[in-house]
Amino acid sequence: MPIRKAGNHARLQNVSTEQTVKSSAGVLRRIILSNGGATARTLTIKDNTTTLNVLNVPASSSAVFEFGVEFATSLKITPSHADVDALVIYG
Repeated sequence: MPIRKAGNHARLQNVSTEQTVKSSAGVLRRIILSNGGATARTLTIKDNTTTLNVLNVPASSSAVFEFGVEFATSLKITPSHADVDALVIYG
């Protein structure tokens, strides 16, 4: 399953296409990457069609990114590779 939502978080796994994490306004709190993929990858974070940030993640690394960034329309995330395992926390 590419995306699982529960409460104020969503988990993206094995997906490399744009995923709508939340379809209304809110705040992106944190992204936790727990799978160090074999290649470097990016996560593109958008408020609907407006890019808010692009995270560059080195190969074989895990990371925690803190945000506190508001989005007005929807929160969308696009991983560059399918080996992503990301927990997205929002409000």
